[in-house]
Amino acid sequence: MALEATHIRIALAVKDQMEITDLKRYVSGTIYPDSRNVTGIRRELTHCAFPGGTTDATTDFDKGWYIHLLVDEIQKRLHDQLFGSVLPNTSGTNDWIVYSALKIIQDMQDYADRETQLSIKQLEMFDNPSGEDAALLAEYYSFIKDFYHKSDNYTCSDYIEIWSGLNVTDDLVTQIIQQAESLHKDDSITQEIASVYDLTVEEIVSAVK
Repeated sequence: MALEATHIRIALAVKDQMEITDLKRYVSGTIYPDSRNVTGIRRELTHCAFPGGTTDATTDFDKGWYIHLLVDEIQKRLHDQLFGSVLPNTSGTNDWIVYSALKIIQDMQDYADRETQLSIKQLEMFDNPSGEDAALLAEYYSFIKDFYHKSDNYTCSDYIEIWSGLNVTDDLVTQIIQQAESLHKDDSITQEIASVYDLTVEEIVSAVK
């Protein structure tokens, strides 16, 4: 439900509650689930449970993975609550375009966080927990790291590269960017998007107590 700078910033905010000892593995785990868009494995392998069917996160990598799943769940609900007025009165692709546009604006805000920037620069791939092609998984991690190295201040149109790299069709990418640029002009929406970070962190802290 979020792009990778958002996932990393939130994971960093709750690292103490998660009792992390290896920060690099934790951060690697928290962006791992979206690698499926590059490796081509089924979504349920990365977004429903850990290998073996258990939801118990024990390693630092798995704890990061778990936080990713929590963020997706919480932010989908928050976006529905906060941005219902800008969502189409339909379901499916049109809603997905608006959600994706909101993600871009939030990711731009979250990447401004210095600790998030430093963590992305140290991104590493450690293993392929779902048995996916290791070369494709390495390609995903390199792609994310390289994208966020290009600037300290992104615009909506810069995210064409992210969506294209995640194998979204050109037509949908164009619609997402156009929607993001439109929403970004509305100060009330950008301020509301900024509130999502704190609300998400608060929910996760309560959930992992």
